[in-house]
Amino acid sequence: MTKLHGVWCGSAEVEILDGAKSFAQSGLAVVTAFLRTDSAEGFEAAFVQWLDENGAVLVDLEDVGPLHEIWHVDEDMLDAAFSAAESGGVATLVYLPTERWDDDPAVDLLRASAGRADLVEFRYMYRDGWISGFVLETSNEWVLLHLANLELIALDGYSAVRLDRIAEAQVIEDDDLFAVRALELQGQHPHRPDVDITDHWSIFTTLPEGFPLVRVALVGEHSDHVGRIDQVDGDGVVLEGVSRSGEWVGSNRYEYREIFSVQFGGAYEAALAAVAGPPPN
Repeated sequence: MTKLHGVWCGSAEVEILDGAKSFAQSGLAVVTAFLRTDSAEGFEAAFVQWLDENGAVLVDLEDVGPLHEIWHVDEDMLDAAFSAAESGGVATLVYLPTERWDDDPAVDLLRASAGRADLVEFRYMYRDGWISGFVLETSNEWVLLHLANLELIALDGYSAVRLDRIAEAQVIEDDDLFAVRALELQGQHPHRPDVDITDHWSIFTTLPEGFPLVRVALVGEHSDHVGRIDQVDGDGVVLEGVSRSGEWVGSNRYEYREIFSVQFGGAYEAALAAVAGPPPN
């Protein structure tokens, strides 16, 4: 159910019966209906009752959903429009950065996308590959994303990234890719894990226990390092490392100044943790 407007929409093929006074003529017709409800079942029941009362029967019902999803518009904007219509007053949406705006178009775009339904993609400085996801939050120095695997069309873990390592960023428009609509149909929605992205120390000390392995990316390197958080101090973190073959390979310390990305909660890390088993004593 939507947060405020609660309006659902559906398109249906109906048969108008002979003698129905609510319609100009009998026969097959297409009807688009709107209703305040909280489910597809509630919509269908009320719509069928309306048809019965007006001398028509349902042939086929399709494309039922909250109005903002059917029309592919931002839910908060539609909520504000309905609020203005009902109150007769002014309804506004104000988007502010968490701390500040940067003189960097890529960073500004990520800040503006925080908490919205925008699917974004970005590229690290000095790396070619693009990463996709939904911006959950930004801080002075970091951005937190719920990552999206566009080949599998699935949400797949999280990444905290230093904003000063973002080279380019852009919104993936709905007209160019179906991914956002497909995720909605699957019931997959971005949600924020309970992690503090103020700085490196905050990230590593507040990562939930449900994420047994983390992946860190280092400045000047093109391969990431995966391991279990062992020790955290003011200048760096010690990871009990796991190799790509699923073997524990000992502890390594990584200085915060070298780390520009912390990834966790993905299918890869979960599978690797399952294969590696508990760390050695």
